[in-house]
Amino acid sequence: MFGAAACSEDDDGSELGGKVAAPTGGTFIGMQNTGGSGATGATGQGGASSRGGSTNQGPGCPGVPMDAPLAGSGGDSSVCQSISQEATALPVDLYIMMDRSISMNEPAGDTGLTRWEAIREAVEAFVASPDAGDIGAGIGFFGKTQNGDDEIDCNPDNYADPEVEIGLLSEVGEDILQAIDDTIPGGVTPTLPALEGALAHAQDWARDNPERASMVVLVTDGYPTQCEAGGIAEVADAARAAAEDDPSVRTYVIGLDGTQNLEGIARAGGSKSAFVVDSADIAEDFVDVLLNISSAQLACSFEVPDSPDPDLEIDPDRVQVVYTPESSGEPEEIPRVDSSADCDIQPNGGWYFSALGLSTRINVCPCTCSRFGAGRVDVRLGCQPIIGLR
Repeated sequence: MFGAAACSEDDDGSELGGKVAAPTGGTFIGMQNTGGSGATGATGQGGASSRGGSTNQGPGCPGVPMDAPLAGSGGDSSVCQSISQEATALPVDLYIMMDRSISMNEPAGDTGLTRWEAIREAVEAFVASPDAGDIGAGIGFFGKTQNGDDEIDCNPDNYADPEVEIGLLSEVGEDILQAIDDTIPGGVTPTLPALEGALAHAQDWARDNPERASMVVLVTDGYPTQCEAGGIAEVADAARAAAEDDPSVRTYVIGLDGTQNLEGIARAGGSKSAFVVDSADIAEDFVDVLLNISSAQLACSFEVPDSPDPDLEIDPDRVQVVYTPESSGEPEEIPRVDSSADCDIQPNGGWYFSALGLSTRINVCPCTCSRFGAGRVDVRLGCQPIIGLR
């Protein structure tokens, strides 16, 4: 739990540097997550770190170089060293919103399968993948009618109720496959209400399951052709609103056969770009994309563990987030902001504590999330963060 505590300092008031602090009352503990075995111990890095090859690679919003003066550190970037403990990455829940328009009956290359059949085969492989671990998933389809009935197809509420509710793949995988088998492709492509409904459900799910990270995966083979007065821009606005809300739900986009104009939706939804899968390779590539999407979310949402010592309290006002890109090896501090509403106005990106439950989850702004790629993320305890606009 978090509570008031003094910063980790020597008696003369200087920050602890190059020392491992004993776990006594009023001392901060550092945490490290290397994305591996879960071993704990002193690392001398004073923070929770996550290493990985996120799919969100790109410029995004660069953090503040660590050679810039840090509040409470006297400009010394080698502070906040203490006992280290692995931080807990949030497990992921996917709400897959799948296009079932008539074009999904077209051939998937020369595979002898339709696009719909190829996706079904790919989802079956995803459900059975040993890499799926504790990933959760649910599924819904759009549109709802075979004849493009706007009264039904354009109502977001009709997509907020999934065909298969989110659950662990080990428990609902067969239900998801049966739902695909029971659905016949037909109709047109009401992307906007489908995404709005899916995001609404994913946010409700996130509120009820704060220990997990919820996201929407939009799968489509075509441009919006129904209910979209504002076209792609309006769909992107819906994705942006959910990514910047609290709870934050990101939108990932999978397009089939070179589907155009999906990049704006993906970027607005907090991911770097849409994933485009050639129909001839759906069965092979679709599984990898879903697993990569699930891994990407771990780089952008962190669960801060409780103190292992009942006499040790962690002050949420003295938490830093530092990203070190693998390419440069130069650490960058990510400024702290009050909430997701501040993300758009921060040129250096940001992070904030989720309002879902005390100060135990760190969420990263979408433009910072898109920055995170192969590299290291540290949650460092014991020094004041940079606040807001730099």
